[in-house]
Amino acid sequence: MVKLGLKGHLALSIGALALFSSLLVSQIASQLSQSQIERDQSALLQNIAVRMTSQLAHDMSTRGNEILFLTGHDRIKDPAFPADRKRAIFEQTRQAYPYYAWIGMADASGNIVAGSDNLLVGKSVAEREWFIKGKQGLHFGDAHDAFLLAKLLPKPKWDDLPLRLVDLSAPVYDNHGKFLGVICGHLSLDWAFEVRETMLDQLSREHLDVVVLNKEGKVLMGTPQLPSLKVELASLKTYQGLTNNQRQVAVETWPDQQRYLTAAVREVPFRNYPGMGWTVVARKSEASAFGPAQDLSRLILIGGLATALVFSAILWFVLNRHLRPLEALSAAAEKIRHEDLGTEIPQPTGGGELAIFARSLTSLVSSLQHKNAELRLSARVFDESGQGILISDQHNHIIRVNRAFSRITGYLPEDWQGKTPAMLSSGRHGADFYQAMWNTVIRNGSWQGEVWNRSKGGHVYPEWLTINTLKDERGSITHFIGIFDDITEKKDYERRLVHLANYDQLTDLPNRHLMQKDVELQIAQMRQNNHGMALMFVDLDKFKHINDTLGHPAGDMVLREVANRFKAQIEPGSILARWGGDEFVVAIPGADGIKAASVAKLLIESLRRPFSIEGGRYHISMSAGIAIYPADGRNVDSLLRCADTAMYKAKQEGANVYRFYESAMNAGVERFLKIDNALRHALDNHGQNLSLAFQPQYSVDGERILSAEVLIRWHHPEFGQVSPAQFIPIAEDTGQISLLGNWIIDATVRSYAVLVRAGHELPLSINISALQLRDPRLTMTLHDACVQFHVPPHNIMVEVTESAIMSDEIKVMETLKTLKAHGYRISIDDFGTGYSCLNYIQKIRPAEIKVDQSFVGKMLTDRDSHSIVEFTLGLASSMGMEVVAEGVETEAQRQELQRLGNIKLQGYLLSRPIPLEQMMALLEA
Repeated sequence: MVKLGLKGHLALSIGALALFSSLLVSQIASQLSQSQIERDQSALLQNIAVRMTSQLAHDMSTRGNEILFLTGHDRIKDPAFPADRKRAIFEQTRQAYPYYAWIGMADASGNIVAGSDNLLVGKSVAEREWFIKGKQGLHFGDAHDAFLLAKLLPKPKWDDLPLRLVDLSAPVYDNHGKFLGVICGHLSLDWAFEVRETMLDQLSREHLDVVVLNKEGKVLMGTPQLPSLKVELASLKTYQGLTNNQRQVAVETWPDQQRYLTAAVREVPFRNYPGMGWTVVARKSEASAFGPAQDLSRLILIGGLATALVFSAILWFVLNRHLRPLEALSAAAEKIRHEDLGTEIPQPTGGGELAIFARSLTSLVSSLQHKNAELRLSARVFDESGQGILISDQHNHIIRVNRAFSRITGYLPEDWQGKTPAMLSSGRHGADFYQAMWNTVIRNGSWQGEVWNRSKGGHVYPEWLTINTLKDERGSITHFIGIFDDITEKKDYERRLVHLANYDQLTDLPNRHLMQKDVELQIAQMRQNNHGMALMFVDLDKFKHINDTLGHPAGDMVLREVANRFKAQIEPGSILARWGGDEFVVAIPGADGIKAASVAKLLIESLRRPFSIEGGRYHISMSAGIAIYPADGRNVDSLLRCADTAMYKAKQEGANVYRFYESAMNAGVERFLKIDNALRHALDNHGQNLSLAFQPQYSVDGERILSAEVLIRWHHPEFGQVSPAQFIPIAEDTGQISLLGNWIIDATVRSYAVLVRAGHELPLSINISALQLRDPRLTMTLHDACVQFHVPPHNIMVEVTESAIMSDEIKVMETLKTLKAHGYRISIDDFGTGYSCLNYIQKIRPAEIKVDQSFVGKMLTDRDSHSIVEFTLGLASSMGMEVVAEGVETEAQRQELQRLGNIKLQGYLLSRPIPLEQMMALLEA
């Protein structure tokens, strides 16, 4: 029996271990690769199905947009435009996208009036689904056979059935909102086959099938092996597991009894395309999908066996080369003798002298390496420390410094050698300071504190210095060690913290914390000198509108500019602070009411210049409240409360005003807050206690009701009937006007629907505030409400005032342009009361202008008022606009207006604002 030596045992054992490891790794790698290939193939099929569904949805959405474009074409919408020329437009569209089998238009009765290739003209399609549903909006139909067109048109290139179509239709209205008919495009299903073939060619994938199923699971778009409408795949697990917006992947058996890796994707809606419930299924045979995994498994197994054999041979060779430890130990010892402490020492096995010698040698080298490493570490810590370190002898002469010392002070070795630390003296400390410092070092062995030193370049800087002493065995000082940090940045940071705690970051004005402290000091001085002072609370009017429409960066720019303008008006000794948001506080020591009023006027005047923001010019104003010490309060808090109350009073009376505090103001502020809270409660509860009133607008003879203006009413259980003139300004100040406006819009279109059901299609006018006009969501809110209740846009008149337009001309003009594009009519209210109305009339081109009641009321006694009314009628007539006269209260006024021309009348002579029920009764009468 052959006895194996150490080399044989090691080679055999490690070779067997390597062989086992190779086999195990090959098995695991095979399984992982098969799993990865399955994931990759599943992802591939799923991506193909997703790409197919996305492309189908994209194409359908594009075709829908084309049909919508045709419905908006000016010539298509023109009833007088010849049918043959409309057909030419349809044929141009069909030539641009050849998969349209036919594009045509049916009139309002369902008769074809124009069609590509002049097909189907004169035929009735009133019972066709595309015509019925196309009248209601953009319609996408499912795939269906087209037997009639199949006789007239060539057979499809790709589709395996004679001719199948997908219908797209949409309604056509003329420029006045009248329904003209329906445009339909018949899209050949050959388009979907072309999409599939193109996609598979681009992917260069073999053994792949892609089919499209309809809602019932029947093959809608098949292959030669799966002919369309002849196979039903509703039994597939992937199809059954689908829900909306989900994808399914599985290996399963198909009707041909073959197993396939299958991925199914439900059709995903695309933009305004809702989807038709189609499902795309991609498949690949199981053998084709997982063949690479099986091949890879065999290759890994063969590679593992070869690796084990090679590894065993190499190991045998290495062991044979390293069984001569004695020569290796001798060579290592020789290197160590030459102080090469990094030499690697071989470690023979066993307990012989050779092994004991190797371990002793290793222990010795390890001890030397450890001590050497400690010395290098100490030196490195000294040199790499971020703090400056200075070592001096017992006579305080510098003997060593680190790199941080040179970096901080600028002194190099040739500069400090033989010198004392006195070379760093800045001159800011006297001899007494240094004498006390060194006395403490000698007495206690250490000292630390803040010192100002001077660098080589002359820069004086603060440092935090620690001095320690080193002593010998007898207790005598041998060395001094100084460790220091440059604390310039730390002190700057502390100063910045103090500034941030007391000053507003945006305007650099004192904040409320610093303002309260400074004003308290001023009050103490005024009390000591028996003087008065004024405290003013300033709030910018409608500043929130700038933030809401232009964004907070624009608002911040305005606040900085306001602060600069205010600072230019404040005298030395006065305090200007930012209280928060758009609120400022001004404290004027020694001021009486006259002086405070003078300062308030200066601040108001400083805001009259417009603010330039993003290329536009905007105006803002302020409201101010003033409290006087000591009459209105003897401390900061009481003066602030009184000034704040007076400011609210100023806001209620309009912009660009200031008011002094009066004790009676508290009641007005309290009512303001109560109405604000009550209005919030009403809007939170779906407009509780809010209602609409309708004021009819009559023909000039007073016989016929032509339209009506919608007005808001609020009957509160506690306050009774609250006037809109009272609660609407509060809603604007507190930001509730948008919610209130949305409620009015919703209630108006609901009321219109009630009128229509009663047989009265009456145009209604809605008043829109300045804040709503700057809200980009206004058009969508109004449009959604009208669509929900089937209100034609041309029956809604949007009333705006000139002041609302002036509040933000650029934004408001954009909103009015969008409203007109959607079909809503624009009315300019209070015409004639502004200085630039004609300019806005020219820009807006409204459908209607309303003569303000102030002119109508005086037209019989005041020649100028009569001329304005007469001029307005002439202007409207020349520009094709309607005119409404507001405030008609006497028969004489009506007769004079009738003499002047065709004009609508609105006023108490004919009817006051009335509830909806009375309005309906009046219409019936």
